[in-house]
Parts: sequence; structure tokens; C-alpha cells
Amino acid sequence: MYVALQTMQPYITTSGAPFLESLTLMRCNHYVSYYPKFEPQDMRDPAFLSLKDSLNHRHNPLPRLRNLTLRGVHADWSSLAIILSQTKYGLSSLDLTSHCMDVRPTPSEFHQLLSQCPNLTKLVVNGSGPQLADDNDNVSPKETLQSILLPRLHDMTIGYRSVPEGQIILEMIDAPTVCSLALTDRTHPCDIETIDSGSLLTYLATGNFPERDSQGTLSASTTLGGEHVKDDSQSPFPKIPFTQMPRNSPPPSKAMFPLLQDVELGGLKTCPSNLYAFFATFSNLRHVEFNTMPMETVHALFPQEFIAESSVCATMLCPCPQLQSLVIRNESDNIQLQDSVFLIDALAYQRFKSGGSRLQEVEIYIGNAGEYATEDVVQLAKIGTIVKIFRKVPQDDEDDLMDCDTESDLDPFEAGGAFNDPIFDAQYTSGQFNY
Repeated sequence: MYVALQTMQPYITTSGAPFLESLTLMRCNHYVSYYPKFEPQDMRDPAFLSLKDSLNHRHNPLPRLRNLTLRGVHADWSSLAIILSQTKYGLSSLDLTSHCMDVRPTPSEFHQLLSQCPNLTKLVVNGSGPQLADDNDNVSPKETLQSILLPRLHDMTIGYRSVPEGQIILEMIDAPTVCSLALTDRTHPCDIETIDSGSLLTYLATGNFPERDSQGTLSASTTLGGEHVKDDSQSPFPKIPFTQMPRNSPPPSKAMFPLLQDVELGGLKTCPSNLYAFFATFSNLRHVEFNTMPMETVHALFPQEFIAESSVCATMLCPCPQLQSLVIRNESDNIQLQDSVFLIDALAYQRFKSGGSRLQEVEIYIGNAGEYATEDVVQLAKIGTIVKIFRKVPQDDEDDLMDCDTESDLDPFEAGGAFNDPIFDAQYTSGQFNY
């Protein structure tokens, strides 16, 4: 990739690419980006699209660029902002993924970059975004930078590696027209400490991040999966078991994305009350997807009883009452299908009984190895919900082994093998990766 970038660089910055509309650059090794410093260091600079050595700064090398994807490939962010400011139509799609902390844009550079993209319709910030200093994790960008209005943004994906990282990205964006949101925990799989996403859900539901307690200490909570997680804030929603939810209406809230229709939550860890309060805020939701979250997470979609201040009679509050489809992806092979179907049956019936729309379809994906195959299709008798169950089936490699050329077989971990990456291996063997 380094050779390719250095070959492209002089042509783009001098002659330009006047008809180029889409540019995608990808570095294949995603896990390298978890290391704080870009490796190899001698290939860090010069950054792609740098105009520092260009004689003509007014020349726009990419006048028609509409779609830009940088995955594991960093750019000269200030130069990129200048280039985008001179494009004819502006970007409609921007994807920033898997960047080491030391090659990410500063908060001001990230703010400047987004400011030059008023016509964005799709934004992906996944394991990327502004740099965060270790001693500056609690500083909100609102203290120094105004949020950026993106009036045409419809599709947004945020993959965070820490709560402050997710916070600074969300607070920097003002996008009232977002219809589809994916929020994913992108912490390293080997991280010992599990972070609580409750404050991010609170912000999306209320427009405010919960404050720390007077001593700034962390609180502990328990997720639906039984995990103990650390929360970097005191949530306004009590951290109690789902079966003991308070019998009062949720506090008044101002949803950040009031037009939201599709939501995907990936690997989030938080207490049940935070999930329920999040879903209770969005009345237009049509589709929800839980990715790598326990089956019990669907309890957050059950109606809850509450008593309004002006009434003594209890009524049922159905979260996201327009919900029509649900997808559950779980890597565990230990899911009891009969119990899952009973759970979905109760969910669909209780929601419909409480005034919610009929839950039309539920898809459950089980397993983490092989290809998905349809295991069962069930139509629930009470409401008519269709439940489709898919399970990953290990691939049969017997035919492939019969056809392979044994003389050319290589150990995948030897030099030249499929999993051999000298730079990546050097970091582990040298002990520079510490989790």
C-alpha cells in the first residue's frame, strides 16, 4: 500500500484526477490499528494527499470526488479538508476506519474535515475519529468547537473504542435527518476491562451526557448477559434489574435523531434500564438489529408499566411502537431455540396488546463459523410473526482437499503463508502490544 500511495501521490497532487468520483483505499490488517503508533514508522510519512510540497495550493486535484473510503490508510487531514472544500458537489459518502491514534486527525482537523462535507448522506467512523490525549479524555468538544450541521445525512455508523471517543464524535455532529444508525463497541477482543455504553445511549435519547459523581469515580453495573462493566458516568436511569423497572414514565428527553427508523447495536454492554430508555425515545423505529449481544437483550423491547403524574392508573408504555422487524445475531451455539421462540412469541404478543404495531418478521442468526443455513421457519400463532432461524454450518473442505496441490501447500504461519505478517508479528514478539 505504501508503494502504491507514493506512486499515486505526485500524479494526484500535480496533474490531479478530474474525473475521479470514488476513491477507496484499504489496508487489510485491521488489528494493527489498535496499536497507538502507526507501524512501520518509516512508512508513516508523507501522508497521502499532502499538499505541503505542492507549488500550486489553489489547484484542486479531485474536483468531482463524491465518495471517499480510507480504511487503515491515513491522509494529510488538513490538506484533505482543503481539497474537499474545492470539490464541485462535495462528498456524499465518507468512511474513516481503523486508524492508529497517532495518525488520526486532531479534534480541530476532524471538525474542519466534516465542515467541508455539508452534503454528506452517509458517514462511517469506525475505530477512527479525532485523537484523544490520555489526560484529556473528559474534555467535551462543545467547550471549544461547535457541532457541525449535516442536514442531508441519512446513514451513520459509529464504532467506538472508548466512551470518550464515541462522545466526541457524537457531540461534534448535528444531523437531525439521520434515519439509519449503527452503534458498535469496537474495543479490542482481548481487552480485560469492559466499558459501559450507557452514557452514549443516554446522549442519543436525551441530547445530554450524564455527569460523573462529585468525586469523578466510576460506577459498576450489570448487563443482561451477567457481565460486570465499568461506567464512566452516573446515568439518570437507575441501574436495576429489568424486572424491577420503576413504574413511572421515563424522564423528558430530546432525541438526537428523531427520524430514526433503523438501529443496529453491536456488542454493547450496559444495564437493561439504559436500553429500555433508549428504545422508549424513538417512536419511528421500524427495524432493530442486535449484533453479538445476548438473547436477553430483547427484554428491552417489552412494554413496561408506568403511572403518569396526573393519573393514578397504570398504563403500558411500548418502546418503539412502530417496530416491524427484528434481527438477532448471536455467536453462541448454546441458544435454546424453543426458549427463543417462546420469548419472541411473548414479545410480539405483549407489544401488540399494548398498542404497538404487529411485529412482522424476526431473524435469529446463531454461530460464528461456517456459512449460514436456514434451520427452521416458524409462524407464531398469536400474532402471525414469522420467525426465521439461521445457523452457521461448518464448511466441508473434503472436496477441496482432494483437489489441492500438495506440492504447493504452505504452512499458513510460515513466510509466505496466508497468516504471515512480519510487521504485525514483530510487534507481538517484541512485547509492544499490551492489553
